[in-house]
Amino acid sequence: MFVQADVVVKAVMIGLALASVATWTVLLVKTIQLQAARREGLRALATVLSARSLLEAARQIADQGNAVGRLLAAAEDEVEKSRGLPAEGIKERIAWQLERIEAAAAQQRQKPRRDSVRWSMEVIASSYGCLGALLEPCLR
Repeated sequence: MFVQADVVVKAVMIGLALASVATWTVLLVKTIQLQAARREGLRALATVLSARSLLEAARQIADQGNAVGRLLAAAEDEVEKSRGLPAEGIKERIAWQLERIEAAAAQQRQKPRRDSVRWSMEVIASSYGCLGALLEPCLR
């Protein structure tokens, strides 16, 4: 069927095949990234749960250099700074530090994600747009 098709139809079929490959590639890459992040999170959670103290957990995870390590290091730092102060405010100060780190990580993560999603949508939309433009004369 492809060999006997007109040049326009061949171009459309190739464009659709490329759009399909791009879509599946994005899906595969995002799935791999999510699985890796999940494994990293589960590994860090197991380390935290097995640790006897916050200090021990922070030291074990700090070697990994991930987001959980940064969170635990911030909590440990706040506990150190709060030595000798009333215990009522430590929880709130730690929560505030963790929120700041989480917000910074979310901002850092958003830009590449928006760019990759925008790129994939542009590739797919342009492929289907080309399909419509190429088929329009044939449908008249």
